[in-house]
Amino acid sequence: MNLLRTTLTINAITSAVAGLILTGGAIPLSRWLGISGLVSAAVGLGLLIFAAYVTKVARSPRTTQVKLVIAADVVWVVVAFTIVIAFPEAMTTEGIWVLGVVSAAVAAFAVLQTMGLRRSLVHRSVEIMT
Repeated sequence: MNLLRTTLTINAITSAVAGLILTGGAIPLSRWLGISGLVSAAVGLGLLIFAAYVTKVARSPRTTQVKLVIAADVVWVVVAFTIVIAFPEAMTTEGIWVLGVVSAAVAAFAVLQTMGLRRSLVHRSVEIMT
């Protein structure tokens, strides 16, 4: 498996696990993170939908679809950073740490997916030329 497919697959799995945790444990997690149960469940559901899409993309990556996944990851990081900076009182200290760690992982996915996409495009252009 190449870098792109591996990273997309790991992104999908971790997104699905996080989505299940946030959806299934919305009430207890919401207290610990300092967010409402509704927000926890909504983010969890969004992550499950995202995970399904990323799984589809990982099976047969197309440039446009991969760029959409990368863009979504970047948006996650920007929004998370904005929330922490603009509304630090909106979450508990634990919630801010969890969001920071998750966002660092998401940023790493975006970087690795970008690297994998570039490699696959270079490899594809070499195949076309030969």
